[in-house]
Amino acid sequence: MPVSGENQVALISGGTSGIGFATAQLLLKRGWSVVINGRNERDGQEAVVKLRRLSSKVRFVQGDVSKVMNCRRIVEDTVRLFGPV
Repeated sequence: MPVSGENQVALISGGTSGIGFATAQLLLKRGWSVVINGRNERDGQEAVVKLRRLSSKVRFVQGDVSKVMNCRRIVEDTVRLFGPV
């Protein structure tokens, strides 16, 4: 993992809690742009509020990664927000 995350984009499924949330914190501290994903909109928005204390370069995209169409939309939204992953 590069020390500097300038121009780096990460998409983290399960990023609203646990290991995914901790990974988002680490990457944001290193300057990455981060999209966290989860099934629950409220949990996602609460996670973003906490993560924005570290960086404004974080967004939440709701979706269930067990569904192919959701996966496509999540990736498309991430690319639209921050560029290629």
